[in-house]
Formats: sequence, structure tokens, C-alpha cells
Amino acid sequence: MTPKFKDLQIQGFRGFQDIELSNLGQVNLIVGTNNSGKTSLLEAISIFCNPLNPFRWLEVSKRRFFFNSISSLRPNIESIKWIFYKQEKRENLETENHFGAMTIQADGDMPIKKLEVEILELYGSAAVHSNEDTESYREGLELEIKVQERYPLFNINTDELEFYNSEKFQFWEDERFVYRKRRDALINNVTISPSYSYSETVRFTESIIKNENSKNEILNLIRLFDPCIKDIMILSPKKSSSILYLDHEKLGRIPLDVFGDGIKRTLAIALALQAATN
Repeated sequence: MTPKFKDLQIQGFRGFQDIELSNLGQVNLIVGTNNSGKTSLLEAISIFCNPLNPFRWLEVSKRRFFFNSISSLRPNIESIKWIFYKQEKRENLETENHFGAMTIQADGDMPIKKLEVEILELYGSAAVHSNEDTESYREGLELEIKVQERYPLFNINTDELEFYNSEKFQFWEDERFVYRKRRDALINNVTISPSYSYSETVRFTESIIKNENSKNEILNLIRLFDPCIKDIMILSPKKSSSILYLDHEKLGRIPLDVFGDGIKRTLAIALALQAATN
């Protein structure tokens, strides 16, 4: 039996600039150090199996971000952006937050051959009734998705017949997303992963981050995972939530939730120890 995934190549997904897996079988065991991309690999496969369903994109985007429940239909633009690979800071980039395009392609017993996705930032204006009579701008983005498929006509060998299926999704920050088309998964799949809550982590950090000595001890611990981490900070993109960010030498400010579970667990333990001093 030919495996669903025989060879898999991922470009521009989360921390993967370009990775290729070959000679995959029916059962594959993925082993790697903390923050090496094991969860990202499963997320990329999940997206690849059902790329034309926008709710799959929302689910994957929110899986790591503690401030949004996965079941919520209100997109968070920040979390969707971080599905894509972020280019390192360079002088010739017009903006610090430059996210590239994504390509996933595979060989095996499946209808999909290649997935190409581009991200386009959108800005819309909305009138605000106030004394100053100003306008506020809401942030959104559009995903343009192209899927190259094998054409399964009458169950005959049609490997030479190919066509592209394309779709565009527009997501607006914290605006309920409505999509009435029914999209069945091109490949049936289920992803099972642990569920963690980091609300306590933020609470601990708020009290500890003011203590420079405690903060340095915590930074020294998480630098064991990535020596390019310069600082830890709390930012509030929304009035109702606070998010932990790490200041990275190469990538700038990165939400903690983008990193692997190893560094998040270490930070949670370190913060709990600091909070329980004496």
C-alpha cells in the first residue's frame, strides 16, 4: 500500500523556511529537541489535508495562542500571521513584520500535489463617534490559496491530468467570520495534541518582570533554548488581554506562543518558582 505521504516538502510555514522529509511510511515517528518544529510539522500536515476550509486555518492559528479559544469564530490577525515564516530583520525590508508566502507539496497516495498560499494585509476604516470625530482603522488580511490536485476521473489512472483549485478568504480582526460553503477535507485527518493554559504564566510575569534579578534568572533559563532571546515583555494588542512576547535578535518581537512547548513549559515552571519564593 502506498503511504499517503511518501515525500513532503514545506516552505514558509511557521519556523520552517525550507524542510524536506523523504521515504515516509504508513507510520512515522517524529523525534526532535525542544522547539525544533515537531508540532509545526503536524500543523502543516493538518493544513495541507484541508486547505480550502478557512476554519482549519483559524483552528491552527489559535491552537497556540492562549488568549483565544480554538472554537471562537472571531479571527485574531496576529495569530494567523504567525502561521507563516517570518523573514529575519534586514535593512532592505520595508517593514519589520515581513511574512513570506507558503508552499507545501507532497508525493504519495493522495489527491493533493501542491499547496501555495500568499498573505495580503488589509486595512479598512470605520467611523468612530467621539468628541474628536476621528476614524479608526481595522486590520485584516486575505489568504489566497491555490491547490494543485490530481484529477480523480472515473477512478482511472489520471496522474497526467492536473488542475488548480483556488480560494480567497478575508479575515478581519475580532470580526465574526462567516463562511457558508461546505468544504469536505481532501484528506481525512485528526490532530491530537496537549492543551495548555498560560493565563497563570501572564499573571506570574506581571509581578516578576519588575524585579530585574528575577527577570535575568528567567532569561538565562530560556536562553538555553535560544541564545538569541534578548528580553521578555508583556504587550496588550487588545484591551482585554495581555500577551507575553520575547525580543529576538534576528526576528524582533515574537509572541511566546509561536515557540515550541519546551520553552513555554520551562518559562511556566521558572515563573512558578519565582512566584513561590520563600
